[in-house]
Amino acid sequence: MSAHTMKRGGRIAWAVVAIVLSVSLHAMLLEGLPPIPLGRAPDHPAWIDYPSITLRNVQVKPPETERPPPRFRPENPDEVLKDLAAAGGASEPSGFNLPIPSALEVSAGPIQGEAQALMEPSAPEPREIWDPRAEILQIDRKLVDDQVSALPRRYAQAVERTVRVPDVTLPREDPAAVPVAHGGAGDPGIETASRDVEWPEGWGDNLMGALESKSDFLPEAVSLAGRADPTIVALPATEQFLALDVQSFRAEDEDGATYFRIQIMRQGEETLPVLPKDVLLLQDSSESISPAKLAECKRGLRRWLDWIEPEDRFQIIGFSDHLQRCFDNSWETMNADTRNQALGFIDSLRSRGNTDVYGSLAAAAALPRDPKRPFFVVLITDGRPTIGVTGSSDIIEKFSEGNAGRVSIFSVGAGRRANRFLLDLLSYRNRGDSLVVPDDSMLSSALDRWAQETHRPVLSDLRYRFTGMEESNIYPRALTPLFLDRPLLIYGRTEHPDADAAFQIVGQSGGNARDLVFPLDLSKARPGAADLRMRWAWHRVYYLISEHTRTGDASLLPVIRGVADKYGLVLPYGYGESLPRW
Repeated sequence: MSAHTMKRGGRIAWAVVAIVLSVSLHAMLLEGLPPIPLGRAPDHPAWIDYPSITLRNVQVKPPETERPPPRFRPENPDEVLKDLAAAGGASEPSGFNLPIPSALEVSAGPIQGEAQALMEPSAPEPREIWDPRAEILQIDRKLVDDQVSALPRRYAQAVERTVRVPDVTLPREDPAAVPVAHGGAGDPGIETASRDVEWPEGWGDNLMGALESKSDFLPEAVSLAGRADPTIVALPATEQFLALDVQSFRAEDEDGATYFRIQIMRQGEETLPVLPKDVLLLQDSSESISPAKLAECKRGLRRWLDWIEPEDRFQIIGFSDHLQRCFDNSWETMNADTRNQALGFIDSLRSRGNTDVYGSLAAAAALPRDPKRPFFVVLITDGRPTIGVTGSSDIIEKFSEGNAGRVSIFSVGAGRRANRFLLDLLSYRNRGDSLVVPDDSMLSSALDRWAQETHRPVLSDLRYRFTGMEESNIYPRALTPLFLDRPLLIYGRTEHPDADAAFQIVGQSGGNARDLVFPLDLSKARPGAADLRMRWAWHRVYYLISEHTRTGDASLLPVIRGVADKYGLVLPYGYGESLPRW
């Protein structure tokens, strides 16, 4: 065999060996890898069907109970060890490896501070007994049906109130959020629109009066300034009792028309005596008076009691849809017993029920009157009636017509919701005055001011008459009582200041008629400022508004607006609009 043939055979053998090794290696790799599907979905392993579990017999294993270890008592450690040993079956139970001494160890060292003197503890300070009834926010009337109530309600019997303790009240309106009263149609009343102009000297001007008939006024005649005048009557002269201060302002832009002011005062401390009076405090206690506002009213009522003299008579009535009287009798004098009774009654007032303003005024007018005593009512309300006579104009006219100036009405209100129209005109028509403050927190101060100004009357049932000048330009037409601490002012306008004129005023002092006749010479009057004209204009506007309320005469509306335009006034109560709101 040739060498070439042998070399060729060796190559073939090596090729065969390589092919065998390659096939073996690929077979091993393919065996270890998962199957790779080509063109079809992979095969899923078959689901194993396990046999279901069948519940044949259920045995309840009783729970293991463990007895809690006895409570450790350091005052008797030996007994505790015995209890623990009996519970655990050993003298030293597992989990309790701390040594327990057979007796308490007491340190033999010095006690800290034993060298210092020991002091007896002082007696505790006396504490006011807390009465839970004073802090109950109670709802004693069912107003909502159970079917419309979102949550179940629990009703309890009303508890008896405790006198002279604070009540839980809702927060009142933020004073900072209440705008300061300013002039504007329909918003300001006597207290806002006019008082900034009318009487900055302490609210002394007199926007008030019962518009009564004067057909029987001053029926006799007297010689005055050398001539007889049937409008002047002769009564006991009282020039020594009263003093008059007259100021005048001549308006050159009105062809010399003169405006004047007459201030009537008591001559001195010892001339006319202070008269005992009858005072009725008429407090609105309906639901429209919030608890916070009522709390301020109560504070003012308590202050008023301090200004009632022992010889005065007084009564307090709380009104809503019914009346609550402080005293069973019509009047009571001030003493220790009646004062305590009045304080208890004031504290018992609660805000509830509807508001019947006219009913309360009718009850006030029905009280017996002593003709020797001035009688005035202090009406504290928001002036928003909800029952009975509810129209403001109807209340004003109906009460004023029946009263005829016999009872003076001094009204007090507060807040933006106060019905200024009712309060202002009701007082104006009934020989009184109104005071409406912008915030509830000022109510007590307002009541205190009224109490100070009215607590010393010296003349009541005042009437006046002028001769020698036109009376239609003199306001107010009727007056409040004359008080020692409250000036009484009359404003007038005349186009003939040089004409002879006279002024007469008549009043009652303890049942005795008092009279003053005063020759009126405006040329000798003290010169006044130009604001006398503005003050007179405000009086004329309020007189015309009260006449419109009384008569309903629509022809007065252009007259009212004409006065306002001429003197630059902002009309209240909507009279600056096409039609008034009231």
